[in-house]
Amino acid sequence: MRVSIRHFIKLQRFHFKVVICLIAAYLGSAQAIDTKIAFSSDRDSNSEIYVMESDGTNLVRLTRNPAVDAHPAWSPDGAKIAVASTRRNGSTWEIYVMNADGKSPVRLTTNNRRLPAYDESPSWLPDGTKIAYVSIDVNADSDIYIMNARGEQAVNLTERMRRVNEKPSWPPDGERIVFQAWDNGNHDIYVMNADGSNVLRLTHHFAWDAYPAWSPDGRVIAFTSLRNLAGEEIFLINPDGTNLTQITKSIGRHMARSAAWSPAPQPVSPREKLATQLGRVKQSR
Repeated sequence: MRVSIRHFIKLQRFHFKVVICLIAAYLGSAQAIDTKIAFSSDRDSNSEIYVMESDGTNLVRLTRNPAVDAHPAWSPDGAKIAVASTRRNGSTWEIYVMNADGKSPVRLTTNNRRLPAYDESPSWLPDGTKIAYVSIDVNADSDIYIMNARGEQAVNLTERMRRVNEKPSWPPDGERIVFQAWDNGNHDIYVMNADGSNVLRLTHHFAWDAYPAWSPDGRVIAFTSLRNLAGEEIFLINPDGTNLTQITKSIGRHMARSAAWSPAPQPVSPREKLATQLGRVKQSR
């Protein structure tokens, strides 16, 4: 009888260790959850919207339309993607919203943008209180402005800088803005504080670098580049200009631009993760 009890205790300890290992594996995998990147590309002979993992894997084509689809932007909950498209008549740019899988597109505009003429590329501060946008004057000079969510108190952040400043994007903390600027005959990627101070140039290449987009966790910036001289590719770079990484591989002279990150997944507390895994173990018995 004593031997059977001892055996039972060992068996229980073994089961406990298995449960702990399963929980550790689950928590580790949960920490690895990442976001996706939507972008436009003409790799299939027409400008379409694609989505991929942030490391460039699992490429999926979302749109199949003879018109031009470009400039994707994720909804805050990650369920929808807004795109600019000429599908209404083949020439007029309109804004559409579709499901994250590319289905059920709905046109929102009728050749009438909500922002004033020559104001474009709006980018919401993550807390929804401000909007960064680009304003273009009659001389085709463009500057980055911020205004409150009601369209008031506009402030020019780049009036002392270059003639062309475009494509602003916020990190999750809202402290800085990444953007593209034309200087010395070339587009490069820059970062500045939210008040326009402390401008830092991230890329120093003779090729065209543009369309920056900050990741939802604020750790990296995606952008489009022609630095391979064989077509547009999407790269990742740290906010301090280090660790440049190419994540797309186009065939021939095609484009991959306007990277748009999906929203970050909602955080789950360790207690919730533990309860979930214990429930799975219990159900498997």
